Amino acid sequence: MKLNASNKSSTTQRGSIFSKARNSIFRSKGERGADVKTLRGLTGADFEGEVRVTRGRTNLFSCICGGKELVNKKRYIMIKGPNLFVFADMDAPSPKYAIELAHKKIERCTNQQIVYLDDGLGTVQYEFKFNLHSDPGIAEEFVVALRKQIAAGNVYEVKEGLGHHPESGRSKSVTFATTIAEKKVKEQPVSVSVAEVLIESTGTMRGRLLKIMST
Repeated sequence: MKLNASNKSSTTQRGSIFSKARNSIFRSKGERGADVKTLRGLTGADFEGEVRVTRGRTNLFSCICGGKELVNKKRYIMIKGPNLFVFADMDAPSPKYAIELAHKKIERCTNQQIVYLDDGLGTVQYEFKFNLHSDPGIAEEFVVALRKQIAAGNVYEVKEGLGHHPESGRSKSVTFATTIAEKKVKEQPVSVSVAEVLIESTGTMRGRLLKIMST
């Protein structure tokens, strides 16, 4: 299909916008240049929303009874292509970190409020706790988007392994988002161990003993 002059101009302009944003985020060492609006691009995001995010599983009992939350923080998240971006809030100049979705697995809590993302080997990497009172369907929308983009990420890696050009057929905004994710995955927070959570929640000798045993 041939592009007319208007389409060519629009395509060139979009490429220029992403090029400037890419240069900005690398010059600022990741501090700006990839805000929510820029990462959306013209095609939009696969999912956006506010959620409490924790590295690892914060509370063994939270899935059953919504136990006390200790270290999770309210964040604004976006799924764009096979990557999940975590922002401090919707107005942040760039994501705090990114999570590559290829090979990840989803675990849904019985209370439906909490979604776990594990590494594909059974280890929970992230916990997402949604407020279903304000939006009853948001957790389900998140899970649907996750499944779609985990599959897309798996296909991407297979194509890359076979020597194909994996960016073929992708929008410029998804390509840009993938470039940003490659940098931001290195900035993921340290995982919180179950023992550390027990110590923080109880302060008992049992918690201290568990910490010693887990090292």
